[in-house]
Amino acid sequence: MALYVNRDEKRSQYQEKIAADLKGKLKTTDIQAEKVESTMLEGVHQTRTAGLVIAGLLLLVVIVAVIVMFKNG
Repeated sequence: MALYVNRDEKRSQYQEKIAADLKGKLKTTDIQAEKVESTMLEGVHQTRTAGLVIAGLLLLVVIVAVIVMFKNG
């Protein structure tokens, strides 16, 4: 059940001051995200050796498969 607030009621001076402060902050505050450069684009990222090991093993498997196909064919 919602609480009904009558809009005809007068605000207190404190409420008016808070509303005015919030409206002022809303107008003056300009929020912008900090620009962050990607380390991938800078070329300073660290490579992982696991990717190189997997690539080497896949190359080895392909070479062995080609050799086996030529020996049996």
